[in-house]
Amino acid sequence: MAQLLEILKKTTDAVHCREAQTQLEQAAASNLPEFLVQLSVVLANPQNDELCRFQAALQLKNHLVSNNSQTKLEYQQRWLMIDKGLRDQVKTNSRPSSIPQVIAAIAGAELPNGHWGEVIQALATNATDEKAAARFERTKEASIEAIGYICSDVKPELLSAQSNLILTSICSGLLANQNQYIRQAAITALFNSLEFVKINFEKENERSHIMQVVCNQTVKDPNNGDTDITIRTRAMECLVKIAMLYYEHIQNYMQEIFKITISSMDLSQPEQIILQAIEFWSTICDEEMDLILEAEEARESGQEPTRVSNAYADGALPHLCPKLTILLTQQDDDTNTDEWSPSKAAGVCLMNLANSCGNSILPQVMEFIGSNFENPKWQNREAALMCFGSILEGPSVENLKPAIDQAFPIIVKAMSDPSAAVRDTAAWFVGRVCDIVPEAVLNPNIFEHVLQAMVNGLADEPRVAQNICWAFSSLSDAAYDHAQNQLGTEDTPTTYCMSRFFGGIIEKLLVTTNRQDGNQENLRNAAYEAIMELMKNAPDDCYDIVLKTTEEVMSRIQNLFAMENGIDSSMMSQYHDMQGLLCATLTAIIRKVKPEHMNELSDKCMEYLLKMLAKSNGVGSVQEDALGAVGTLIEVVGKGFEKYMPHFKPYLILALENHAEIAVCIAGVGVVTDLCRAMGKDFKNYFEEIMTKMYNALISATIDRNVKPQIVAAIGDAALAIGPDFSQYLAPVMDALQQAASFEVSTNDYEMLDYQTDLRESCLDAFTGIIQGLKGTDENSNPQASQVRALEQYLPFIFDFLCKIAENTEDMTDSLLKNACGLIGDISMVFGSMIPQNQLMQAFSTQGVQSLLQLGNRSRVDRTKRLAGWAIRQIRKIERGQA
Repeated sequence: MAQLLEILKKTTDAVHCREAQTQLEQAAASNLPEFLVQLSVVLANPQNDELCRFQAALQLKNHLVSNNSQTKLEYQQRWLMIDKGLRDQVKTNSRPSSIPQVIAAIAGAELPNGHWGEVIQALATNATDEKAAARFERTKEASIEAIGYICSDVKPELLSAQSNLILTSICSGLLANQNQYIRQAAITALFNSLEFVKINFEKENERSHIMQVVCNQTVKDPNNGDTDITIRTRAMECLVKIAMLYYEHIQNYMQEIFKITISSMDLSQPEQIILQAIEFWSTICDEEMDLILEAEEARESGQEPTRVSNAYADGALPHLCPKLTILLTQQDDDTNTDEWSPSKAAGVCLMNLANSCGNSILPQVMEFIGSNFENPKWQNREAALMCFGSILEGPSVENLKPAIDQAFPIIVKAMSDPSAAVRDTAAWFVGRVCDIVPEAVLNPNIFEHVLQAMVNGLADEPRVAQNICWAFSSLSDAAYDHAQNQLGTEDTPTTYCMSRFFGGIIEKLLVTTNRQDGNQENLRNAAYEAIMELMKNAPDDCYDIVLKTTEEVMSRIQNLFAMENGIDSSMMSQYHDMQGLLCATLTAIIRKVKPEHMNELSDKCMEYLLKMLAKSNGVGSVQEDALGAVGTLIEVVGKGFEKYMPHFKPYLILALENHAEIAVCIAGVGVVTDLCRAMGKDFKNYFEEIMTKMYNALISATIDRNVKPQIVAAIGDAALAIGPDFSQYLAPVMDALQQAASFEVSTNDYEMLDYQTDLRESCLDAFTGIIQGLKGTDENSNPQASQVRALEQYLPFIFDFLCKIAENTEDMTDSLLKNACGLIGDISMVFGSMIPQNQLMQAFSTQGVQSLLQLGNRSRVDRTKRLAGWAIRQIRKIERGQA
């Protein structure tokens, strides 16, 4: 013990810190259970040096919990494998007065596994029993703090039965007679526990008590200074979270909350208080927008909505808008900072209010906008532009366009304002108009003036020029869509309103990409992205400029290769970024190049891309971009890509083997899909080794899970391309697919639920591709001899998989439903004449399959509805013996 104390003491000494840390790591590796017990003994003895106890607590915590979710899970499993007697010693010694995070770390491991259920009761006793609280230093504060940490770390359903205990403990710490440190711990714990007290919020008397406690903590106490601000801020955060979790229960308290939040937006209030007051109303808007959408969906399906909006934002508009517009004028002189501020929060809140309230916001802000456009103070001019730009999405075009038309001459003038902040926001405003009300900027009366101001703006300082680039991207989309709408077709238009200026804009953007300050404010990236958008939206009369730009980009790639040996190591990151940008730009351009010109360019493109892949080993971002460009080239040249396969295949194999850089691996899988679609049956000449690499990745326990849905879908594409010859891979592939399709997660982990949905969609795609591929395309072949019969033994699993999907209709995406209906239709069409009618109809008559078809038949998405209808008709044919 004395030796451990000595080592812990050394960890605070800069000279011996590393040596001491190594000794501690060796002790943990040698005998972790004993090491943890000894640390807890140091922690439990108040006679030990305070720094040693702190370091012991820190070591304990670091061996029990991690910020990395995978490592955290491994630590929790490791803890549970320790003998229960030793675990109990650590828990007994780790009393709340030591360090709450240690208790929370242990609880996080044990509670989900049915252990240490008494911990909340013990902590609650320490928090509410004054005699227990007096036994050790800061017991009440630390016990409440520990409850808060536990609530933030475990799932709500694990503690919902103890919500009364949790609330009683926390509220006891928020009484006026408690010291500021206990109140801080209690209000934080309350914030963390709000998801656990759903049952309490459904009871009016308990809900009222909680709301009163929270509202009381938002009131300023002149005697408590900075600590009071911390408590008030956290209380405001509680109000925000309550609005998000319990919107339907706050009606009786909105008058009090309204007073609190409106007064909290006064300029005299601390910044963090203002921010939370604004955040409350942004959250209300988010909730009300969701409720409006839910009501619309309910009406479309002929049902009454389960929840309705109370339109709090609409009612508060006349009081909120004056507060928010004043806050917009409070920018710092250094407006280029990324730091979140009340003025930025006010802009976002106005956006949310506009989305939620629609036309109602216009009368509340237009006077402020009009009176400040030409205000002598730059802050007011910038605020007027920001306010106008923020409320563009929500009100109708009919109501907005007259105001925009009237204001545009002032906006164009603002793009040359003496203030960089004003010019920056003016450029942003133009981009927003192009996105949301494009007809306003395409107005012939002002179009050329706007365009000229934008071109001039490309020479402005980086933050202004960056917004100009974004505006060009938006304007390009708007002009192209407008030309297509005039023609009434989705074909490439012959010309459009930007054609006369197209070459000059591209030239200026290319100059912008070479600016010395191009790395600032993401300017170089924005300029290249604008070029990509203009290339994508180029009409026929700009095709010569597309070819000229292609030559320029190819020349830049060649020059980049020539520079490589002379690049200083400190500049390599920028060098690789440039490679990526040029790859992405080349990708956008070659999509527009006509086949007769692509034949001339493809060899040179592939030569450069192969060279880039060869030189980018270890630089995942460049490999990813190069593979993306290769994929586009495959789409463009089709079967002609086969001549490059002997040279390209080694790099594709390397990408599929690159499990460490998941983006590269996913890009490689994407190229496999492109090859399947372009080469068809000819792909089988290269597929065996590629299939082996994808199979190894699919069954790997260590590869990032996000690549697996991509691989599964690619296998379906490969089966469809290769056809009946895919049968040689069927057994191992189906084993892997069955394992993937069997993956199931807790319904409370939303990230994993999304992954499960992606994986299931891909499995359905793969099963469909395999069925269609093995069936072949020769209609005269004997179906009884078809390779698809080899799949018959897997049909029971596939039907079970469909029924498993049907069990959770609440979270079912339309894409998942569409794929399921399509697979059912394919099975009925392909196997209808192979399998006895009664056997097949028994499978199709299961509740799960019928539920999927009924859902699909009621879908509002046309593609899903048509697939479900087709599948139903195929099954009826089998039922009538017509298959």
